[in-house]
Amino acid sequence: MKLDGKLLKKLILEVIEEGRQEKKWIAQQPKEEQEQWLSAEQQGLKLSDLAWIKKVRGGEPIQDIVGDVLYFRRQDVQKKLKDNGFETNLSKKTYPTVNDLRRLIKNVSDAEESDVKYDEILRDPSQVELLGKVGNWEILMPLTQRGSVACDISGKDTTWCTQKKSGQNLFYSYVGRKNEDIILFYVMDYSRTPNLEGKDADARLSIGFAEGKPVLKGQSGGLSVDAENNGLTNSHLKSYLGNDYSEIMNTLQAKAIQIGSKHPAKEMIKKAAQNILLLKQMAKDYKEEERRDFYKQILKQDKISSKVLAFLAKDGDNFTRNLVAQNPNTPPEVLAFLAKDGSHFTRTQVAANPNTPPEVLAFLAKDENRYVRRPVAENPNTPPEALALLAKDEDRGVRTYLAENPNTPPEVLAFLAKDEDSITRTQVAANPNTPPEVLAFLAKDGSHFTRNLVAQNPNTPQEALALLAKDEDDRVRKFVAQNPNTPKDQLQESKRYKIKILK
Repeated sequence: MKLDGKLLKKLILEVIEEGRQEKKWIAQQPKEEQEQWLSAEQQGLKLSDLAWIKKVRGGEPIQDIVGDVLYFRRQDVQKKLKDNGFETNLSKKTYPTVNDLRRLIKNVSDAEESDVKYDEILRDPSQVELLGKVGNWEILMPLTQRGSVACDISGKDTTWCTQKKSGQNLFYSYVGRKNEDIILFYVMDYSRTPNLEGKDADARLSIGFAEGKPVLKGQSGGLSVDAENNGLTNSHLKSYLGNDYSEIMNTLQAKAIQIGSKHPAKEMIKKAAQNILLLKQMAKDYKEEERRDFYKQILKQDKISSKVLAFLAKDGDNFTRNLVAQNPNTPPEVLAFLAKDGSHFTRTQVAANPNTPPEVLAFLAKDENRYVRRPVAENPNTPPEALALLAKDEDRGVRTYLAENPNTPPEVLAFLAKDEDSITRTQVAANPNTPPEVLAFLAKDGSHFTRNLVAQNPNTPQEALALLAKDEDDRVRKFVAQNPNTPKDQLQESKRYKIKILK
């Protein structure tokens, strides 16, 4: 069906108006949350979705719910819901809590994992480690994402994002972080089953440890929660575990100390940094913010394959491309690709990367953005012809960085020694590559800061030091006295300064 002009214009105006209403609604939210709401809106959530999250979130982080709503809004999921008679409208009436929505998603999620035998995975020590059994409590430590999923025997007992069979499962994002030591322990009483009314929610407990200590802050949707994702505190655990509390917590503490920084899940992140197919598989269901965080962990690894870096260099997220551009492992051909990136922040990182080849730096020396040209001016790989071009740059910051570069040719430094900007001349005076005749010229500079650095430069000729020994500035004469090239007969010229020091 072809839309007529009036109808198309009406639809466009409705979309614009809806966008205005969303921005207005976000501006009315608490300031400390506005950035989170804006991020949710930018990921595609509508005003009605945002309002529903506000009503049902409780104390759970906004971003933890966004992924569930986006999954719910997918066309294939909406069709599956409709075909099975479920409500496709998201409201407080149809889905009173976040967990109601999550249970529904679990019930109608894709059957791609239906052939996986999770009962076998639960008993596989390479997937789940059984730390012991105390009373009715089984103490489990999942080692893999599938192991984490398998700990939810029925597939419906919890609403944890680390136990989703399909959709966004954040298990590796929690426990695979390179510079953070996070462990998820599951303490399960399988003799009881949590129900939709929240009864026996304490039969499934996730107890998270960070840096070797339990995290029990009562944060909903955090590391330590019950089956309903309600946050746990130490008093909650004592109440739930009763007489078994001390033995269970001692078991967890001992295991946390034993593992330290060597959680097996971290090895999966290392493998993903080397295997592009594994990387894509692990990140396929992540939403924008979670995928960005996951890629950040990948880019922190010591070894990253060139194929993975090339793949991430094409990511739609500016932040991810910035990290690729600044990574010292990024190969020259990928940096050459990123040198043409639409974000000047990314091009700036390419310009500063020590692995960027000379021809790419020569290209960036002509970049329209001064913040890109500045790191080009100080990069040791920048070719002489590009440095000569930058000496005439309109931005004094570019010229200052160029004056600092120890690889800047003498003839370029001689040109910069006459620069109208005193800071640029000062950097020329400090440069170890500045020739003696240029330093002699700068010994007469009007700025005492410039003369100070000429007095300290080991390349400064004796005749210039003789001139500076009579300088009106005490600090200049001090540095002349300290310069190993100053003749002994000129040291007397600094006598007045020495007398002041003695006093």
